[in-house]
Amino acid sequence: METTMTACRISLGAAFLLGCAHAQTVGVVAYTRTPEGAAPWPQQDICTISTDGTGGRCLTDDRHSHHPVWSPDGKRILFIHDSTLSTKPLYRETEEGRSHHPIELSVMDADGRNRRVLRTIEPVIHSAAWSPDGRTLAVSAATPVKAGEPARTGIFLLPADGRGELRLLKPDAWTPAWSPDGARLAFTVEQPRGRWAVHTADADGGTGDTRLTDAGAVSGSPVWSPDGARIAFDRFTDGVMRQQQVFIMNRDGSGVRQVTANAAWACGYPTWATGGNQLVVACRSAASPCGWGMVFSTGQPMPACSRRLFVIRLATAGNAATARMLMDHDGADPALAPR
Repeated sequence: METTMTACRISLGAAFLLGCAHAQTVGVVAYTRTPEGAAPWPQQDICTISTDGTGGRCLTDDRHSHHPVWSPDGKRILFIHDSTLSTKPLYRETEEGRSHHPIELSVMDADGRNRRVLRTIEPVIHSAAWSPDGRTLAVSAATPVKAGEPARTGIFLLPADGRGELRLLKPDAWTPAWSPDGARLAFTVEQPRGRWAVHTADADGGTGDTRLTDAGAVSGSPVWSPDGARIAFDRFTDGVMRQQQVFIMNRDGSGVRQVTANAAWACGYPTWATGGNQLVVACRSAASPCGWGMVFSTGQPMPACSRRLFVIRLATAGNAATARMLMDHDGADPALAPR
């Protein structure tokens, strides 16, 4: 699934370059895209594109599919699909948004064919991750552990076929990511007063929970490097929750260094290329407040966010870090296919 490419470099500020690099690995990125001219309520489909910017295509066209995740063998894509709740929510729904609840954990072939629902989890699925051996899914969701119980939020383990027990592994945890050997999970935990930190724990029993990032910061979206030695994550670097940027640290939390630093873009949700020398990150314009379906305190709807994917080549001995905008249309939630 990967080749190499050669391209040019264009400067966009001292800390964040918009351009390309020599002998970069070319892979395939699955991502979420909102079609141009879509209604204010979020409408999303799953698309793919090569990291050299070619071969773009969309795999879904239902406007309710998002958050793609590749299977370890690269043959299938796990994703979240929106549908209608079986029980009416406590709040009032509009007819437009009635079927827009992320409750179906679905899978399809890498070309978009043979899609099916693995499991319906109500009231909400936040994200999911496939274990390296392909047997287990780690799902961040809110759901009753037993019938009749209040919904609990956390990371649940589920057999990859969607059947069997939905086992709660870590309460109040989010954004799970498996280590390459399948032994550990990285995830996000909310600290007091709305602060978030990256943790790791044993992937089987949730033991050995270790906090890796500063509890006073807002960090999340961890993902392991292919060799398991580093973890990329995002963090808000200002007090207005607008300047989100991507960082890398060693697997024990040491050696933290910032990867993106352009004030014009708030970047997060990194995903690693197979070789470990590139990331693809999702960025949105930080010039003004924006939000999908959100409103200002005045009641006026916020403008739609300008979202783009960037390919980041990490700095190496003798070479500075570079960044290249992958495409000129909307993109979020990137996931790079395995080799």
